[in-house]
Amino acid sequence: MTKDLALKHVDDFAARSTAGKFTKLDRAKIAAGLRIRINNPYKINQTSAGVCGPASILFAIAQSQPLLYATAVTSLFETGEASIRKWKLKPDAELLTMPCPAGIKDTAGTVVEAFEHVDWIILASIRDSENWWYDYHSDKDDSDGTTMSEIEAWMAKAQFTDIQSQGCSFFSYGGALDSLKDREKFLAKCKELVGKNYRIVIGIEASIIDSSFKDSPSPDHVVVIRGDFDIPTRRDSRISIPIFTWGSETTLPRIGGLTYEQFLKSFFFYVAGKF
Repeated sequence: MTKDLALKHVDDFAARSTAGKFTKLDRAKIAAGLRIRINNPYKINQTSAGVCGPASILFAIAQSQPLLYATAVTSLFETGEASIRKWKLKPDAELLTMPCPAGIKDTAGTVVEAFEHVDWIILASIRDSENWWYDYHSDKDDSDGTTMSEIEAWMAKAQFTDIQSQGCSFFSYGGALDSLKDREKFLAKCKELVGKNYRIVIGIEASIIDSSFKDSPSPDHVVVIRGDFDIPTRRDSRISIPIFTWGSETTLPRIGGLTYEQFLKSFFFYVAGKF
């Protein structure tokens, strides 16, 4: 029923013809994108725009409350601001005039993965609304990553319940003082919470998604754990975790093979909550 109401809301939005506050975005493209994402939230895609944090939260909202998701997107287009429960989104005037980025290009400059209007309007608005020290107006802007505390704060504003988190201390990120046993406990807790229907976001080093191990000192990407997984008994055994990222229902790693120890060294925090 909630999905039907969301689709009806989009139909009403599409039927209106007034100009939007986002002057370079297209009403019809937003409506078409919303219909796709209401039926399949895995299509939400930040491409390479540095807004993986907003995408991870938005995915959980779209899955659980599609009408709330759709209303936030249409309100941004028509009024320039929106609310997701107690989470107020109000991008600045400059973002309202920015075009949707092209997306990911290959070495020849050809767009191989387009950034959709429906994703740009809300993901950029979240990032810009939450930045008090710099503006976010383009996919070329450095969003400086999404921290564990930001994910916690956004979940709280959106009224997730029973928010739980654990992460490496600043001094243990990738250093000699780090304890892999702590990270093993983090992952065990994630597995437990998956079984209790929590929404779980984890901070990782992005390269491990494609089985490239850099032994990074800090996270540069966040993904959503989308289902149960097995924890290896040996650190030299391979690991596979179902995740959502970059508009895809995939696994970590999605290609190649990653050992449990390599994963642990590139796994820095989790934040979980119910929505």
